[in-house]
Amino acid sequence: MTTNSFSAVSAWGARADDPDEIGHRMLRSLDALSSISPIFRSWWVADFAARAMVPVSDGRTRMTEIVVGGVRKDDDDGPEPERGYFVSALNREAATPETVEFYTHAGSSTSLSRFENTAVFGTYFQQAPDPRIVTYPVFKAVILALAPIWEPAYTQAYSTNLSALWLQPRRRFELSWMTYLSAPLAAKIVPPKSVLTEHVPGGGLLLIAAEETFDTANPRHMEGARAIREALAPLNDLEV
Repeated sequence: MTTNSFSAVSAWGARADDPDEIGHRMLRSLDALSSISPIFRSWWVADFAARAMVPVSDGRTRMTEIVVGGVRKDDDDGPEPERGYFVSALNREAATPETVEFYTHAGSSTSLSRFENTAVFGTYFQQAPDPRIVTYPVFKAVILALAPIWEPAYTQAYSTNLSALWLQPRRRFELSWMTYLSAPLAAKIVPPKSVLTEHVPGGGLLLIAAEETFDTANPRHMEGARAIREALAPLNDLEV
C-alpha cells in the first residue's frame, strides 16, 4: 500500500542565486521550520561532497561549501552551475513517522529552468506521517514561513492520495490542499468564493480547500480542491 505522504512544493522561474545566497536561504528555512514545531528540529544536512549527513550546527559555518558540493552535473560528471544546486536536510537520521525533509534545487538560470527551481517540505515518503505533522495549522505555517525566504511564484500543498487524482498530461496548477500565489500571479485570477482565501503581506494570496488535514474521501475537501484548480487554470500557460 502506498504511503499517503504530504508535501508543500514552492517553484519559481530562472534565477541565478549563487551558492552563498542559497546557503543563507537554506539556513533561514531550517530555522523557520524549527520555530513551527519541536518536531522540526535537530536538522541534518546532506554533504554530498563528503557523502555524509552532518548536523546543521556543524554545517552553519560552511554552508556555501555544502551548496557547491550539490552542483548539478553534466553527462560527463562536470559541474553545471547554471543549472543550479541541490541541498537537502532531514530532521532525523533514521526514517520514522516524525521524519520530514526539506530540500531545494535553486540557482538555475538557464532557459530550461521553468520548472527546475523548487523548495520542498514534506513527510518522509516511506513512512506513514505522524498526525501531528500533517495538520492544517502546521502546513499553513510552513507555506507562509518559506514564501518570504525563497520568493516563489507559487506553492502547492497536497498529499500523495490527492496527486494520484491529477489530470494527465499534468498541468502546473492541479488539485491542491492549499495554494499560495505571489502578488503578480494573484492579480491575474478571480479567487473562488467557495473556498477560504487569505491575503499575504506583500500582495500574495493563499487559497485553502480545507481547514483540516486533507482527505480525498471527504467530498467537501475535494470540492474545494476542484474550485481552486478551476480558478487557477488561466495561469497554467504563463511564464513564471
